[in-house]
Amino acid sequence: MKYTIVLQLHGVIAEAVAVEWTELDAPGHDGTGWEPCIRLPDGRWRFASREDSTGLPHLRDPGVFSNIAIRYRLEPGGPWSEISDRKEITIIAEGDSPGGETGEDKAPLPALPVLIGGLMLVGSGKIGSPVIAAPGTWTGATNLAFQWCRDGVEIRGATAPEYVPVAEDDLTELTCRITATGPGGRAEATSAALLVTHVAPVAKGELLDEIFDQGSGVQLVAAAGDFTGEALVFSVEGADATIDAATGVVAIPTDVPLSGEIVTVTATNSGGSAASGFPVTVEEVEDSPRPKPRPTTWNPFPAEQLKDAMGRPLSQYSLSGNYLNAAWFGQAALTLALNSYAGDTSSDARLASQIGRILTGNRQPGCEGGYTLQHDCRILSTLAVARHIPRIWDDELTSSGRAAIRALAKAGLVTGLFMSSDHNPYVAADTQERTLRGDTNTARNWNPNYRLANPTAVCCAIALLGEEYVFDYVADYNHDALVRELEATGLSNTHAVFARTWGSNTPSAAQIEQAVRQFRRYDHGIEGYRNIAIRDTNGCFSREVHAGLNGGRGVWDSRRNMYRGRIMSGAEGLPNRGAVGMCFEFDTVDGGGPRSSFHYCLDGARLAIEAWVTLAVAGLIDRTDPAMVGIRNRMNIGYTDLDYKWKQGYYSYSKGGQGGGNEDWTIASHGEQHGRSYSMGLWFDVFRPWFFG
Repeated sequence: MKYTIVLQLHGVIAEAVAVEWTELDAPGHDGTGWEPCIRLPDGRWRFASREDSTGLPHLRDPGVFSNIAIRYRLEPGGPWSEISDRKEITIIAEGDSPGGETGEDKAPLPALPVLIGGLMLVGSGKIGSPVIAAPGTWTGATNLAFQWCRDGVEIRGATAPEYVPVAEDDLTELTCRITATGPGGRAEATSAALLVTHVAPVAKGELLDEIFDQGSGVQLVAAAGDFTGEALVFSVEGADATIDAATGVVAIPTDVPLSGEIVTVTATNSGGSAASGFPVTVEEVEDSPRPKPRPTTWNPFPAEQLKDAMGRPLSQYSLSGNYLNAAWFGQAALTLALNSYAGDTSSDARLASQIGRILTGNRQPGCEGGYTLQHDCRILSTLAVARHIPRIWDDELTSSGRAAIRALAKAGLVTGLFMSSDHNPYVAADTQERTLRGDTNTARNWNPNYRLANPTAVCCAIALLGEEYVFDYVADYNHDALVRELEATGLSNTHAVFARTWGSNTPSAAQIEQAVRQFRRYDHGIEGYRNIAIRDTNGCFSREVHAGLNGGRGVWDSRRNMYRGRIMSGAEGLPNRGAVGMCFEFDTVDGGGPRSSFHYCLDGARLAIEAWVTLAVAGLIDRTDPAMVGIRNRMNIGYTDLDYKWKQGYYSYSKGGQGGGNEDWTIASHGEQHGRSYSMGLWFDVFRPWFFG
C-alpha cells in the first residue's frame, strides 16, 4: 500500500516558509544531510513517500519517527532554527484526506522566540534620570536578558531593566539589547536609540546692575552662579564684554561711557541654553551738569484724542487696595495737563476739575509703593505738569490746594526713594521687601511696572518742587513732620499710609528716614536721579524687536490649545526688527515660565513717558545730551513696536497661561479700555516731536 509521510506544524512555526528534514540514525545519515520538504495545505509538509512503509527499515512503524529531525525558516533567507525532533507526524494513505492514521508522538514543535512588538525605552534620556527598558511582547520566550549599550558598545555591568545615564553617556545614543530564550532557541532585538543629554540649564535672573567709573580698567563679574546645570559653557554679548567659557567670569572694559547697556550671558550644555542679562553703566568721573533748557515748542493734542481724554471719568483713588479707578485709561489726566501746557485752554476746566477731585475727600493716591505706585504716577505726573501752567496753578488753585499738592509730591518722592534705596532695611537685610503699608507685592528690581515706578515718582516730585528744594529736603528728611503735613492738608489716604497704622510689618519712621537721607541707587545719590531714570528706562526698552517668542512662533498654551506670546498678523512687516528698544516684557520670564505680555509692556512704557515728560516740562533735561538721545531713540523704537502690535493684534502670555496678562490684545478689545488714542498720542503727537526737535 502506498503511504505519504506528512509533517503537521503548529503555533508560530506554522508560518514557516521553508522546512528541511534528515534521518538521524539511518545508515549513512549523521544529521548533516538535509533534504527539503514540500509544502502542503494547512501547515502540512510532505517529506517521504513510499509504496510500503516497510520499504525503509527505519520507517517500519510510527514509534520510531523520533529519529527524524527538522529545521525551519520563518522568513526567506532568514536563519535556520535549532534542530528539533519534537513534532507531530501523520501517515496518510494515498488518496486519504488529512487526519488519517496518526503517529503516537503528539508533542508540539517549539518555535524560536519572536518579538511581537512594544520594545521601547521609557525615560527622558537626561543624565541622572532613570531609563527603563520595556521589553515588549514575546512568544516562545521563557527568559529575557538585558544589555545596555552606548553607541552600540556594551556598557559593562549594565544588565538590569533600568539604567541611569551618567556624564560619560552625554551626547551618545543609548540602546538596550534584549535576548530572549525558550525551548525553540534564542532571539535578540534592540531598542530604538535614545539620545542622552544633560538637563538644560536654568537662569535665575538675579544678576545685579553694574556701575563702573570710566577708565577703571577691566571689571570682572562672576555670572556662573546665576545658572543651574552641569557641563556649562558660557558666552556673552553686549558692552564689548568677553567671558571665560569655562568659569563664566565676564570681563567688561571701561574705556568708553555706557548707559545701562545690557550684557547677556548665555549658559549652554547638551540639553539646551539659558540666558540672563544685566545692565552695565560706565560713568564719566567728571560729570558736570548740562544746561536744562525748557521746551520751546509743545504740540497740543489732536482734536479726536483730546475729545477721547476729556470724555473719560475723572481719576480718583481708593485706599482699599489703593487702586486707581482709571488705572488703565488714567493717562487721560496727563493728556489734559499736557494739552493745557501747550496753550490750548479748551482742556483747562476739565483739568481743574480733575485736580479738585483728587484733593477732596479720600480720593488721592496713598503712595505706599510697590505694585500700586505705577498707578499713583498717573496723577503725580499730571500735578507736576499743572505746576508749570500759571493760569492753572495760580488762578484756579487756592493756596491750600497748592500746599496739598506739594505735600502729595513729597509723599511720592519719599516712597520712590525708600522703595529703591540701597539703605532700605529689607534690601540691606536681603529679605522680602515691603511697602509703607507692609505689602509684599514689591521688589525694586522686578519688572518695569515696579522698577520704573520709583524713579518716575521721584522725577515727578522734582519737576513739581524743584531740584534745590528736593536735595535739601532729602538731606534732613523728617518722617513725622511729613505725616503731620499730610494730615493738615487733608490728604486722608496718603496720611493713613504714612502714619503706619497697618500693623507690625510696616517699616518704622527711623528706617524710612535712614533710607531716604542716605539714599543710594546704582551708586547714585539723589543728585543722580536722571541717571537712575535713564538706567531703568533703558531696561524697560531693552529687548531686540521681534514678532514673538521662539522666533515668532510663540509658546504653546495647553489651556487654549494655541501658540501665544506672538503677534496675531503682520509679522513680515514688523518695523525695526532686530533693533534694541522693544519693551522688556515682550521677552522675559515669570513664575509660570516664558512671558510676553502686551499688558505689562504698556505699563512700563507709560511710566517712562511720565518720567521724561514731567522733567521736560520743568526744563530739567537737555534733549541734545547723548544719554537723552539714546533714551529718545529707544522709546521711539519701543512705542513704534507697541503701536504696530496693537494694530495687528497680540496674543499675550504670562504666568503659565493663568490670570491677567493673557489677553487677545487688539484695538477692538483693549483700545478704548486703555485709552489707545491718547496713550499712543502722548508719544507720537506730543512728546516725540519735541524730543526730536
